[in-house]
Amino acid sequence: PKYLESVHNETLNILACVMAYSVPSDELWNAIQKVETGGERNPESAIGDRGASIGPLQIQKRYYDDAVEFDLGLQSGSYHGYTYKSCMGPGSFQYSKAVGNAYMGRYATKSRLGHTPTDEDFARIHNGGPNGWRMSGTLGYWHKVQKYL
Repeated sequence: PKYLESVHNETLNILACVMAYSVPSDELWNAIQKVETGGERNPESAIGDRGASIGPLQIQKRYYDDAVEFDLGLQSGSYHGYTYKSCMGPGSFQYSKAVGNAYMGRYATKSRLGHTPTDEDFARIHNGGPNGWRMSGTLGYWHKVQKYL
């Protein structure tokens, strides 16, 4: 019974997180992956920014830590044993998207932005961090992503 109570509480927490925020579409994540890896033959093995960014979405450690802090489900349940390094390698695109979705759940919210997040907001936050949606330096990135949508 104690174990079932724990599982039940974890399930409720995960559902609350999933239902509380909007996330980018798979179409948008696919476009972001194309921009991030720039035609890399094997995007799941891509390493960029002199080793600071990894995998198909070029996730950095700080981005990952922010996402995990927001959604502990990224290291439990079906993701038990997953770490930052799981954002790179065979099959890493699904996990990278889950990390990205949690990051967006933390930073791309209606309450922070003052409006429902758009594809542009999601892409610019992915590129420029929590306030990337309003930084002029992320506009060029958004235009690159748009070409794949």
